[in-house]
Amino acid sequence: MLIKLKSESEKDKRHLRSYLEKKSRNFKIKFAFSCAEAIFTDKTEAASLAPKLEALDFVEEIYLSIEENVPFLISLKSGGKKGFLIVAGPCAVENEETYIKTVKILRKWGIVYIRGALYKPRRSPHTFQGLKELGVPLVEKARKRYGGEFVTEILSENDIKKMSRVFDVFQVGARNMRNYSLLRSLGKTGKKIILKRARGASLDEWLMSAEYLVKEGARDIVLCERGDAGPGAKDSGINFNIAMKAGNISGLPVIVDVTHSSGGPEYSFRSALATKAAGLGGFMIETHISPKDAYVDGKYALPLKKFRDLIKTLDV
Repeated sequence: MLIKLKSESEKDKRHLRSYLEKKSRNFKIKFAFSCAEAIFTDKTEAASLAPKLEALDFVEEIYLSIEENVPFLISLKSGGKKGFLIVAGPCAVENEETYIKTVKILRKWGIVYIRGALYKPRRSPHTFQGLKELGVPLVEKARKRYGGEFVTEILSENDIKKMSRVFDVFQVGARNMRNYSLLRSLGKTGKKIILKRARGASLDEWLMSAEYLVKEGARDIVLCERGDAGPGAKDSGINFNIAMKAGNISGLPVIVDVTHSSGGPEYSFRSALATKAAGLGGFMIETHISPKDAYVDGKYALPLKKFRDLIKTLDV
């Protein structure tokens, strides 16, 4: 922790040292002009004390290192199994015939992680919101018949228990990256968690959301870059810089949502190739047997035949 004081006075330095001695169990401090560097044995103390130190009238500003902001995440340094991870399937589970057929094809092609969205957070309340609990038997049937790891987005803490029986992986959507109550609850499930970065979220914000998961017990976390949109832009774009930094700092696998970070299937194909070229951990993609008949986001879905071409090109 770097503490910038308002002056170089020895009185203020003594006050700071005295304050820390009362609040911290074990620390070291050294001064240089109007700055002080405090090193805490317990890394969680820095983040805990920062707001209190900022309130002191002789303190101008506090700077925390990434290790002090996310100490649990840094100490974890493990995201479960490594390798190139592909999460594929329709935007939403729509009906039994289409979903079972899609899962059969994807599993035949070696895809392990299958999208199984039952709840769809839509901008308009009048569009398809997902099958919700009615879709559970369809996912169960597909899982029993073809195996695999099924992934679903959790929107509410109330849905965790009923979805735990069916799904292997829980996804935190970009809209919920800052839903800290939901993150705490998901961290306690013991499930693999895919955490998307919210549009415009900084690296620190993204990693601190992961810190909530780890603090509650999550040990298998995958970060997912969802993309940003520029001023007035309709579509978002992949922030490879922040994705690669997130992986380097956290040690977690980082994948890219190539569907929502591009403007259509012709771009998601190339984005998936770029993801591998950038050395990232994989990608999430929406693929559909017949995109024109999809209940939602059909214009963004990569047709299954094109997805097969993508897999062949990637050679994974």
